[in-house]
Amino acid sequence: MGWNKPSSGADSMPAEGTGNPDILASLGCLLAHVRGKKMSDCCVSIPSGHSLEMIGKHLALLSRQEEADFDVLIIGKCPESGYAGLNLLVYEEKYPLGSSGAFGLGQVTAYALGYEYIINADIDCFPVSRNLVKHLRETAEMTGKAVFPVSVFDSSGSLEKANKNYIVNHYGIVPRGIYRKFGFANFRFVKGGEDAELQGRLEMENAVAHDTEVVVEHRNLESNHIDAMLLMKNKYIYYSKNFIIANILLSGYALKTGRLISSARYFATTIYSLLLYWIIYNNYRDFLAPIFFDGLRLKMDCSYAPRSTRLKELPKGGHDKCTLLSIEGEGKEGLQFKPKTYLMGANRLAGVAYLAIMCGKVIFERATYLKMTDRFMDEYKFFIQYLILLKPLEYRDGKVYSEEMGPIRIGINALVFAIMLPVIVPIAIVDVFIAACQKTYPITEKNLKENIRAFHAQISRND
Repeated sequence: MGWNKPSSGADSMPAEGTGNPDILASLGCLLAHVRGKKMSDCCVSIPSGHSLEMIGKHLALLSRQEEADFDVLIIGKCPESGYAGLNLLVYEEKYPLGSSGAFGLGQVTAYALGYEYIINADIDCFPVSRNLVKHLRETAEMTGKAVFPVSVFDSSGSLEKANKNYIVNHYGIVPRGIYRKFGFANFRFVKGGEDAELQGRLEMENAVAHDTEVVVEHRNLESNHIDAMLLMKNKYIYYSKNFIIANILLSGYALKTGRLISSARYFATTIYSLLLYWIIYNNYRDFLAPIFFDGLRLKMDCSYAPRSTRLKELPKGGHDKCTLLSIEGEGKEGLQFKPKTYLMGANRLAGVAYLAIMCGKVIFERATYLKMTDRFMDEYKFFIQYLILLKPLEYRDGKVYSEEMGPIRIGINALVFAIMLPVIVPIAIVDVFIAACQKTYPITEKNLKENIRAFHAQISRND
């Protein structure tokens, strides 16, 4: 079954505004203008992902901003009400663009419409600070840089102790001149990776500032290993593969701009990430084939079927021994970990050393499986993908899941990867030089039409 084309509005993009009508016309093969007109010089661009409930909640929160001198650009579907006081421009997808496609083309559309300041907002990243847009705009005007606010998982807790992130797609505001000079997010990634690639380039160019005075909340409930492996959709295949491609592209960009140390650092991240993926996803051919065969070929135009490999569920026996994993201060028995804030306070190497020690303790625990407290799962969700390699884990649903690994098999997998390195490293080196020589990367105003045509061919094949 084909994609449902937009049923309302014109098939071609509108030409009004102070931007670039030529770019707007070229976008007509991918987007259809449904409604709305540019009224401000600042916009919040949100890919709706066709989730009316989520975009409705987001717009309701955004309508509470103290100052509404901004437009909202929706790429996808949009509710008919619930956004009082907001000026909405809606562009529906003619094909499934994916999250990367919608983010990148949202930036391009806003640029073509003539906006001076473009804010990139993930649909499930909510504006907490009531002065968020105003403050970001003022900081961007003052610094002349792309400005990222504080992003937290839960804004109801202590912001001082919260794990803070600064991410371009979490309400990062980018001045028009930054896009003109350094280019757009790579919309050809389809799903995931475009934020890491764009942010890496901007940080290399010293074009990023952090605004610590305003906060957004991003509660991604599918961001740990067990959730991802239970979800049989294909988006995590894209995420993993595109992270490899993003680091190769960044290594090539650094090489092309004479940043040899940065190039080596991104290259090392590529190889290290391949090793981790080889170990973590060794039971999942659905992940490994795209990561190694498509990722190392810089192939972004792949369409993946839903996964077939599954996380193994173990039956709980009546005499199984269980060890509880908890956070110090919970008053629980079992193996206690320091709060995540300890890892943030320690330097990176100290944090890695601490986690390595705790892994050793887990290995020597005489337990059939591990059970985690709710607080442990919230604070250490990033660590679950490593723990489950060592011991089966009981999850929130009361079921016990296993990767059937253990230290010996982990060591064997690492040895196999070491044997493959003489093949992997030369391929990755060639990829870096290819990335450095590509005329269509990064996506800039100069090569924009060529990339739009290529992306249209790519996604229309998959429709």
